[in-house]
Amino acid sequence: AAAAGGSRGMPGTPAGRGAAIYAYLTFHVKSSSLAEFCEACAALLSASSRDPGRLRMDLHRELPWANCLSNDDFSLFMMIQEWARPEDLEAHVMAQHSQRFNMVLPR
Repeated sequence: AAAAGGSRGMPGTPAGRGAAIYAYLTFHVKSSSLAEFCEACAALLSASSRDPGRLRMDLHRELPWANCLSNDDFSLFMMIQEWARPEDLEAHVMAQHSQRFNMVLPR
């Protein structure tokens, strides 16, 4: 699995809330490791729900379409995270549940 990306603030941030921090993570998951990956994601999403500054964390799986990257061997997933401040994202990355997720990701 591989992770990539992140950008700062997007247009349309609600008034009264500073520019949010977004992290975009992509995962190319072997079909043979799909159950293990989904279990690890479920644990991460549950534990992260209590992280300070977490505004949103969604996991999406690519659906079949003409130019899809997923095939019989691999599935493409994207995790989108929205955080109130950079420090909140940094704390999440260092949190025990995030470290555990990184350790159990299927290779």
